[in-house]
Amino acid sequence: MKKEKIAQNAGAHCCKSLLLRNKKRFFLFVIPPDDRFSAKEASEFLGCGHLSFAAEEELAELLGTFRGAVSLLGLIFDKEHKVELILDEKILNCDFINCHPCTNDQSWEISMKEITDHLLPSLGYSYRVFKKSDPFA
Repeated sequence: MKKEKIAQNAGAHCCKSLLLRNKKRFFLFVIPPDDRFSAKEASEFLGCGHLSFAAEEELAELLGTFRGAVSLLGLIFDKEHKVELILDEKILNCDFINCHPCTNDQSWEISMKEITDHLLPSLGYSYRVFKKSDPFA
């Protein structure tokens, strides 16, 4: 059984976290694991030019993590708030999500209400809601 199905049976949803950048800004997208990510659609949503994945060094510097372990929990390391958080509408509507604690050898189940009402405000973070216009884009 896939880990996503195990999580769903437990009432949680896995998520995929992607740290992207353009020339001046960084964006952490948190999306459902099976959704196809469109950099073009994300660029249009953000109103910015070309997006690319952040380099390994940037993952370490900004989120205290590495490829395969990116998570919104890494925002605790972004003291200068260089990263903008973008939550997919589907993830935002989940009761619980599973995410890595900045390492990929485990996942934690966390209430989205706890994230949006307590964690993010305590870190001084807000977020924008991303809604895909075409799920097959």
